[in-house]
Amino acid sequence: MALLDELNQKKLLKLVKLIGLVSVKKGNRKGSKNGKSIQGTWIHRDLAIEYARWLDPEFSIWISQKIQELISDRCLLGMRLERLQELTISR
Repeated sequence: MALLDELNQKKLLKLVKLIGLVSVKKGNRKGSKNGKSIQGTWIHRDLAIEYARWLDPEFSIWISQKIQELISDRCLLGMRLERLQELTISR
């Protein structure tokens, strides 16, 4: 955390780009199929979700609920598989 405290915004953005979490493409028409400029900023999908959570508290709660559902469903599935294995072994 100390490293992040010492980084200013420009240095942090440069580091994030270097790691490959954010990609910025300046517009040009070279290589585009329809002659339109290709440009934009792309962010790693995990960071995009965290950014969206930060922007919208309702989304943050919703995504947390979905994660809990997935964890719960996976635990239930694991318990059912264990029980099925027990039944299969005992026969």
